[in-house]
Amino acid sequence: MKHVTYAQKSLLMGDDVADALLAYAALLADAGSADNVEVSGVGVDGEEVVATLVLGNGIDLMAETTRSGLPEPDNLSTLAYIRDRSQAITNVKTHVPVATTPSDFGNLDES
Repeated sequence: MKHVTYAQKSLLMGDDVADALLAYAALLADAGSADNVEVSGVGVDGEEVVATLVLGNGIDLMAETTRSGLPEPDNLSTLAYIRDRSQAITNVKTHVPVATTPSDFGNLDES
């Protein structure tokens, strides 16, 4: 479990989703984009909560380890969403267009 700090609030959540959130936030910031993600966590009062986090450039997000013995909240669907969206961003960033030559455009002088 990790403490994830966002907007001066701290939530406990599983390591996988905390790490995925950080990586996804960095990808979004690098792409100049943003997204909102719902995650299940444990609040400071020990109660399970669902939080909606806005991720993007200029958003402070931090995760730190903890020795909590609490069971990890279920974030399987959130983790799948983050991984899918991260893959989509990565695919767009690594797409290399096919080289074109002037002949690919035909004769532009024809009217």
